[in-house]
Amino acid sequence: MDEQQLKALIEQEIAEMVTSGALDVEFSDDGEVLFRVTPLTETLYPEFYKAHLEELDEELLHLLELDLITVTYNENLEAVFSLTEAGQQYVEEANGEGNGADPEAGGRGQS
Repeated sequence: MDEQQLKALIEQEIAEMVTSGALDVEFSDDGEVLFRVTPLTETLYPEFYKAHLEELDEELLHLLELDLITVTYNENLEAVFSLTEAGQQYVEEANGEGNGADPEAGGRGQS
């Protein structure tokens, strides 16, 4: 399978997930396409759902290691994630309010 065939297959899979209600499509303020996993995803696409959660866990752990977020637990023992001061600074810089951001380099970088 070449790159073009793979791209077409991925686009077809995404279209099927959107049509089934497993993914919602939204747009950012600058027009970027965003996909949101819905509760149907776990039932209709369990392997995708599991892989998505694993990737999310890895990313959250990475953000914790970089001290960009903290985690606390509410009265129902549900995790609550919050930005640290360094995380807030990174977000501001990534949104063009600073000089660019690179969390791997201590939260600072160049655009």
